[in-house]
Amino acid sequence: MDDGNKWELREGVFVEDIMYEYGKNCTHEHAAHSFILNTSDPCWENVFSKEDFKKICTEGNYRLPKLDDNIIDMFAHYHDSPETNVLDFIIKKSKDLGPFDPRYEVDQYKLLHVIQQFIGYYVDNTMANITMWTEQDFVAHIWCVLDRFFQSSGITTTRNKTCLATAQRMNGNRCVTGDSEINKKLRSTQPDLVLLKNGVEYGTSEVGKSIDIVAGKKEIVESQLHSPKTMHDMLCAAHKRMNNDFNSVRDLKIVCFNETGLTLYLSIMDCPKGYVSRIIETQKYEVPKDSDLIIGQLFPLLKLILHAKVYNLFTGHSKMFG
Repeated sequence: MDDGNKWELREGVFVEDIMYEYGKNCTHEHAAHSFILNTSDPCWENVFSKEDFKKICTEGNYRLPKLDDNIIDMFAHYHDSPETNVLDFIIKKSKDLGPFDPRYEVDQYKLLHVIQQFIGYYVDNTMANITMWTEQDFVAHIWCVLDRFFQSSGITTTRNKTCLATAQRMNGNRCVTGDSEINKKLRSTQPDLVLLKNGVEYGTSEVGKSIDIVAGKKEIVESQLHSPKTMHDMLCAAHKRMNNDFNSVRDLKIVCFNETGLTLYLSIMDCPKGYVSRIIETQKYEVPKDSDLIIGQLFPLLKLILHAKVYNLFTGHSKMFG
């Protein structure tokens, strides 16, 4: 790596060098080996000073983007809800909204549709037997409903599909050498979700069924190792699509929806400086089983999904797609 292109915190102090030294001392695989720095990983608190770590966390455009005013107004429409019988209030208030034109009022149309879908769940008491649900049940009943926010503007949502960016990385060196057989094609990962537009992947997810308070090993490995590496492959592939243009790649965001049981949090990967792929995580949100918590818990989760959509439609992706 060229020092002139590294992420310099102070004179002669580079993030990449510090991460490299940390990775050398790891006895097991860590995201640092791919120069992925998750700001929620407690290991970095002992590696960087408080001042340096704050610089890392706040470099570039690290805040969630603003939602469209029309969407803000829709959520505000429910602001004066009672503390009880919220479902009745939501049903009544929803009748005042729309109808929206799906051609020109896409997000309003889809938001109202999703809210109405969840109204049906609470009316039917769909989540009463959640302890019996499989991972696919969570996908079918909850997370696929939220995919609809992205199914517009040429965006494709696919589940359990091979990650093209990872496949390209794993098989990019296969060729005819003349002195050995061509290496066998390696199978790529299959994330639970891939967001795709014009052949470019810019979002993924991992789904788990656990509803335990303490995360299981599978959840930890997928959220802290597997998903970050998938995001990193997507980020690198998108950078190549942009010809590694310095100004463009700094704006680019790759998102991952970490969905476990009824909980969701968002991981956002970017490359604000140097060669480092930084991950910033949001707080955890939860789909409530109690309809009285729709506005306090479900609505913030829906807003988070819409924030992620704004990230990918109006940051570096616009430079790829026009």
